Amino acid sequence: MGNIDVAKTIIQQIEDGTDIHGNSGKVLLMCWGADRFTGVPQSEDDRGKLSFSVKARKFKGHVQITLTWMDTYTIKFFKKKKGCLTVAHEINDVYFMELASVIDSYVESNQESIRA
Repeated sequence: MGNIDVAKTIIQQIEDGTDIHGNSGKVLLMCWGADRFTGVPQSEDDRGKLSFSVKARKFKGHVQITLTWMDTYTIKFFKKKKGCLTVAHEINDVYFMELASVIDSYVESNQESIRA
């Protein structure tokens, strides 16, 4: 898969997901004010990335979702500090069906979701 395919797959997996209240991923993306979606090519360290900006209730910044070689995701939340992007929070080993819920828990309440 190329970087566009990985990015499209990640977006689709978010859209197909739900939060803990059953809201669809499509609705969540709108609630987060998600925009500026960018696919990042595969590297030696990962299979590709999707990054986008959010303007949610508790978090305003950038989200980067990386597909690892273990077929799980690493999600990094970046804030702009003194003109530079810095990692505000990182969540590892996220499965595709958890993407929407995990992102929503952080951007809407600044908490890492409780995962099984």
